[in-house]
Amino acid sequence: SIGGGPLGLREGDVCFYKSSTHGWITAQAVRFRPEESTYDLDVKQQVPAQNIFCVREGERVEYHSASSGSWIPAQVVRGGGDGTFDLDCKDGVHISRIRPPQDYQPAAAPGPSHGSR
Repeated sequence: SIGGGPLGLREGDVCFYKSSTHGWITAQAVRFRPEESTYDLDVKQQVPAQNIFCVREGERVEYHSASSGSWIPAQVVRGGGDGTFDLDCKDGVHISRIRPPQDYQPAAAPGPSHGSR
């Protein structure tokens, strides 16, 4: 079993892995390596947390709408155990029709904040 690590991923959890060649691809968590703070996924081993996107309740995602044929912003309402998710715009959406937002920045690497005063 894996202890979840900083992302709280459990064995079998569906997530996205940021591949240097293919961009975001769907993956499944296999285990967390506490000694190096990396994750083993089914598609790649020893992946740092900033290259993983967890599909979680309240998370912003993009959903591929069959009716419009385009990606639209959505929010995850709840996750199903079988790779499907209920979004604010549609229930039972398969992971293959979800992707991280194009402007997604991992919280692990905050950019400089400008003009926050």
